[in-house]
Amino acid sequence: MKFILASAFVQLVGLVVLHDQPKAGVRAILPKAEHHVESHTAIVAFKTTDLVNKTGWTSSNLTAVAGGKYSYVVLHGEHISFEVNGRNERAAVPKKLPSLTKNCRAMTSLDPGYLPPYKLASAVVLIPVGTLDTCRARTQNSEGRIDTTIALSNSGAFKLTSPGKSLTFRDNTTVLIGNVPTNWLERRAGDPSSAPHSDAYFAMALSSTPRPGSKCSLERVTGVPDCESAQARQIANVVGPRMVPLQLFDLSYECSNTQWP
Repeated sequence: MKFILASAFVQLVGLVVLHDQPKAGVRAILPKAEHHVESHTAIVAFKTTDLVNKTGWTSSNLTAVAGGKYSYVVLHGEHISFEVNGRNERAAVPKKLPSLTKNCRAMTSLDPGYLPPYKLASAVVLIPVGTLDTCRARTQNSEGRIDTTIALSNSGAFKLTSPGKSLTFRDNTTVLIGNVPTNWLERRAGDPSSAPHSDAYFAMALSSTPRPGSKCSLERVTGVPDCESAQARQIANVVGPRMVPLQLFDLSYECSNTQWP
């Protein structure tokens, strides 16, 4: 069995849609939360001591996580790229991610604003290479939320960039890119009147108003290992940095990653 020696690891958390474009590679699209879904914020989160340098972004303490060990920056439509120097295979969307066309029956095509150049997206992550897989987050309230992991072969510092901006991390690090409820991020109570968070995916539809009675109900995915387990590493054939602590993002199953179509 071939193993990947990864020295950079990215975990996608929350409302994120992966779309495989044959010529460009995988794109992770972070949609805006609409249709009576409480506000979400696109962020990059990381262990504060892992950050070596930053340009163009202002970081804040991630107070939603106990201990004060994590920081984050807010994204406002950026297109995020990774700078790595190792040999990485072409990226592919994990097959076990819930499909929007199967789970959100009213969605038949994407709004052009969620296609290149992604004018409506809260952020877009460009993933031409890397080993992608799914894992199940089992925090207290996550109900087995489905995240996506990206293992990247790299030597030395790991850099995340957008035009005019960059975050540089030490070797052997894990970075999170999430689209998370703003209330959770700012340690406020959730909005009890909010529609299921998965309904935010309807904002990506060409006709963005769901048909009466339609729902975006994410299927329960089976056979996916816990995000921090040894099994997850064996399935992804990854040797490298630890995965994200289970308690970090306490978001529900409705905030699972998905794929288009």
